[in-house]
Amino acid sequence: FAKRGGFLTVVPDMFGATALPVWIMDAVGALKEKKKSDSKKRQGWAASLVATIGLILQLIFLALPRVLVFFWFNGNAPKKLPMFDSLMAELRENRGIERICIIGYCYGAPISIRYGRGDRPSDGPAVVAFATAHGKIRVPDDIKPLVRPGLFLCADNDFAFPDKARLQAEAMLRARSSSKTSGSESESGSNSTSTTRISGDSNSNSNGNSDYKFVHYPGASHGFAVRGDESDVVVQKAKEDAFQQALAFFTRPSPRQQQQEEQEYI
Repeated sequence: FAKRGGFLTVVPDMFGATALPVWIMDAVGALKEKKKSDSKKRQGWAASLVATIGLILQLIFLALPRVLVFFWFNGNAPKKLPMFDSLMAELRENRGIERICIIGYCYGAPISIRYGRGDRPSDGPAVVAFATAHGKIRVPDDIKPLVRPGLFLCADNDFAFPDKARLQAEAMLRARSSSKTSGSESESGSNSTSTTRISGDSNSNSNGNSDYKFVHYPGASHGFAVRGDESDVVVQKAKEDAFQQALAFFTRPSPRQQQQEEQEYI
């Protein structure tokens, strides 16, 4: 975002010393790939069984203690909100930042979507849009309070945000939109993505237009936008498109700017 979008990009350290090491994620990925390859070929079942057991034992005895520590200190993402409140205040009061966009990947999604409510005293009107990528989203609890424009980058039947929940969230926001001032449209992208845009009532919040966009990536699993498999063409296309979607969503003119441009044109 800093290099390709020109943003002042801030990445808070949410985990500190409790962060999971990369090898744990690699081991989980290796186990998944092992299952895929075993399902395609049934040769050498004994060697395959030994390799699978080895990976499982590695995860149990080496990874489990670190995972337990991680969830003990970080099991509730909203508990990190005071850290972000301080960050928002720093950006607004000391850096003079008037327009803030926030994106939450995976664990960070509940933080991002929380600022979509527009009721955090620390951010005031500064947060103009939020985005989430393969994060845990509770429907309807996280969707109903939303008032700020939001982008949802969704993996294929993600355990954190299953297709059923995604479609329910889309339906909720679509139903909430006024039929006179809003609508929704669906389209298919060049990489077989499905996109749903939902435009909201122009008087629904202080930022003017409360609209939402859902992008679903078939074939992309949880974590694709951050740790996508570089050898998988489908996943890599999804990862790049997700970044471009967020960049476009965050750099579009604000409703206030659009109104000013319309007035100047008139």
